[in-house]
Formats: sequence, C-alpha cells, structure tokens
Amino acid sequence: MQKSDFNNEHGVAQLYVEVPTFQRTMSQGKEVVFFIIRCCCGSMKWTLEKRYSDFFDTNESLKIMHAHMPTFPPKTYFPLQKDQDIEDRRQQLSTYLKDLANRADMRSS
Repeated sequence: MQKSDFNNEHGVAQLYVEVPTFQRTMSQGKEVVFFIIRCCCGSMKWTLEKRYSDFFDTNESLKIMHAHMPTFPPKTYFPLQKDQDIEDRRQQLSTYLKDLANRADMRSS
C-alpha cells in the first residue's frame, strides 16, 4: 500500500481493503475459518476477522438496497476443508470487497 493509493483526484481519503490471509480456529468444538480483513482510510488502519457467513449475510442485505452487486463467492454444500479451496475463496472475497470499496453508492449508504 502506498500513500497515493488512499487519495482520489480530489485529495479525499479512499477506503482501501484487502483480505490477505485466513486462519483456522476451534469454535464450540469444531474447526472454523476466519478471513483476516485489513482496511485503511487515510491514516486510519484497522483489522477485522470475519467468517464467510458474515460476508454472505452482509451481501444479502446489500442486494436489497443496491442493484448490480459485485460477484460474491458462492456457497458450497459442505464446509471447505482444503487450504487451496479456502485460498480461492479468500481471493474472491478480497476482490468482492475491493469492488464494493470502489463504488460511490456504497460510500454514501
């Protein structure tokens, strides 16, 4: 991330978001996957940990209010087990969030 990545042509700080990694952890006796989300807006930086279901629920809510949503990674019948499958989903979620962050209608909602 470079400083120039965070300002638009008007000098207004833009939201930069990425999903650089994921982590497996135990929750209520079963293994779950959390995606690590890094956000930056101007000099403010923060990190979140969210599960796929959190993304899914948010996407469903946003679809009600906004047309033409970015492509969201599809659900699977069974939890993803292989690291490569989770990595593929991580990349798709990162692209999805970047697409949302670049939409002017998302910044005013």
